[in-house]
Amino acid sequence: MNELKTYVRRAFTRRRTSYSSHDRPQRCIAARLAELLPAVSETPEGWIIDAGCGVGRDLPLLAQRFGRERLLALDFSPEVLTHLPEPEIARLAADLEFVPLPDAVCAGYWSNCAWQWTSPRRTLAQAWRILENGGWLCASIVLAGTFPELGQALREVGVTFAMARLPAQADWERSFEDEPWKVYHWDVRSFTFHYPDATALLHAIRGVGANPTTHSGSLVWTPGRRRALIEALERRRTAQGLGLSYRVGFLMARKKEA
Repeated sequence: MNELKTYVRRAFTRRRTSYSSHDRPQRCIAARLAELLPAVSETPEGWIIDAGCGVGRDLPLLAQRFGRERLLALDFSPEVLTHLPEPEIARLAADLEFVPLPDAVCAGYWSNCAWQWTSPRRTLAQAWRILENGGWLCASIVLAGTFPELGQALREVGVTFAMARLPAQADWERSFEDEPWKVYHWDVRSFTFHYPDATALLHAIRGVGANPTTHSGSLVWTPGRRRALIEALERRRTAQGLGLSYRVGFLMARKKEA
């Protein structure tokens, strides 16, 4: 596992008990992604995998549609998997780029706001490998251009490259062509969420494990720099509060026989 993934796993593991208090954006994005889910009658037999499930926020949604007995919760943090809301659901601790499952055992692949830490080509190749022919893929992907307000504020206080670089929209689109996917839906949307103050905004980012860091993984917050960052964020206040924007791709595809 590379340095970035190791850092992200540790961050998510540390925040596992507070995650559900800060996941309003992920819940909103999941509701949009759920609109793309196929019907049970259009789904082959096999596992329905929640890839990058975290503390299991989306499992009740998938269980209602497909049944608990078919669900497989996958996350790269074993500690996070202990916080699933329904302990009887099967679980697997694994990297999304190296899923230890046989070929063609999954009927559906759901992933909400988890792919941004991965390589587009490797992640899509693994999804294609474990899906049955005709199996579906529904994924929301946080793209480059996310958190522009934070990025601008960080640059104002002299911190550059503080956030992990996210794959761009074009990186994912090129990767769709590597395997014979039938892409039924692909669009990119922006979502902006507002917070009452800079401290709440930063807590919301940290609460889901996505701390601003340097490339080496060390935290950039010194007391003086933190004060300067809060002031820079506050200068962007609107009548709605302080905004934090996500740029998200929504994908629904099926595996075609090679």
